[in-house]
Amino acid sequence: MSFVASRCLVLAAVGLLAGCASSQMSRIDANRDVYETWPIEMRQLVLDGKVEPGMTQEMVEVSWGKPTEVVSRGLKPGDDDVWIYRTTRDDTMGSSPTMSGSTRPTISMGGSMNGIGIGNSGMGASSMPGGGIMSSSGGMVGGGSMLPPTQTITEERQVEFRDGVVHHADPPLPK
Repeated sequence: MSFVASRCLVLAAVGLLAGCASSQMSRIDANRDVYETWPIEMRQLVLDGKVEPGMTQEMVEVSWGKPTEVVSRGLKPGDDDVWIYRTTRDDTMGSSPTMSGSTRPTISMGGSMNGIGIGNSGMGASSMPGGGIMSSSGGMVGGGSMLPPTQTITEERQVEFRDGVVHHADPPLPK
């Protein structure tokens, strides 16, 4: 392997490893000087991505990042604030459909079937070319490649501050 090729390979590997670092670790690294001054219990909470009563706004921001929205309820900002974190993700609606009484919506494309069937899996099905089964409601179940429908889910968590310190916090979102 040439020197240039091996150097490119090393640079690519370093880039991949850097991309694997979590944004949480990036926030800790960016605030390392202040992070190191916090009590060990608080550093561990931040490292674990948790927010607990007694934490400061700075600790919360290092743990969870900047909030999506801040609602001030006090006379001056920071006194009585609610930080709102919203995340949006696409979620598939369950696993592959079944025939045993399931009414989960399905979208599928089957072997030699032209087009896409949309409907609910159910009873009263008939065989279709390509190994699929056409349900009585018009959707194809089984056979071909399944494309389960997705739904957009918006999740919200809140942190309530009193006098600049966490009073209450929702649990972190599952990863």
